[in-house]
Amino acid sequence: MSNALKGIWILIFAGMLIIGSVVFFTQSQASQPGEIRVTSSSQTITVDTLEKMTHQADYIVVGTFEKFDSTWNAARKGDGPDAKPDPRHYAEGRLYDFHVNEVLKGSIPDRIIKVSIIYAKTEQDLHINGRPSRITMRDPHFIAPVFGKKYILFLTKANNVPPIYGIPFHPYQIQFDDAGKAVLKKPNSQPMIEKKQFGSSQVVITHETDFKMNDTITGRDFKEIKAEILRATKRQ
Repeated sequence: MSNALKGIWILIFAGMLIIGSVVFFTQSQASQPGEIRVTSSSQTITVDTLEKMTHQADYIVVGTFEKFDSTWNAARKGDGPDAKPDPRHYAEGRLYDFHVNEVLKGSIPDRIIKVSIIYAKTEQDLHINGRPSRITMRDPHFIAPVFGKKYILFLTKANNVPPIYGIPFHPYQIQFDDAGKAVLKKPNSQPMIEKKQFGSSQVVITHETDFKMNDTITGRDFKEIKAEILRATKRQ
């Protein structure tokens, strides 16, 4: 892998950007023999107020995650229900069944919808020890849903059949405890380290993130948050 190594991911979800994530790779000095150190730095769409979250989401739903369904390649070529997986990029979207109790924005006729959360991404154009290589890496923004808990989700939709709902920005999940108090689910703001073994070489990946947010949502009541979302929707 040369010192000039650079890679770029632009994740396409049926023709639209998902989480607006562009990831750059650079190599740094190894700390020990046989080690290759890589830093990935991302630029991610973030929204910092409930009003902005409401305005920028296409759909806002209240409900619960029921179960994990399957995985799919969320990187697509083109748009429309016939869009094919992108052969040069792989973004592992984990599909979850979400039971919709209320729709606060948009029109969703189904009571059970598929929500895609990006779990990992594969970079195919890297060279390790002079050989073309692929590395699959965790998405540092992945937040695993908790089944059976009450959520408000802020979503977008791909033009797939059947429809799949994705993530337009971070943060996009508000979880509620048994007392109806909100917990804004935020991605990591600290670097995440991941290690991969390639023959005799170990690749140490440091995932940097630019996520920063002043949380004004955690601790608030569900009724209060719902009312603010509905007021913001009427002003659009």
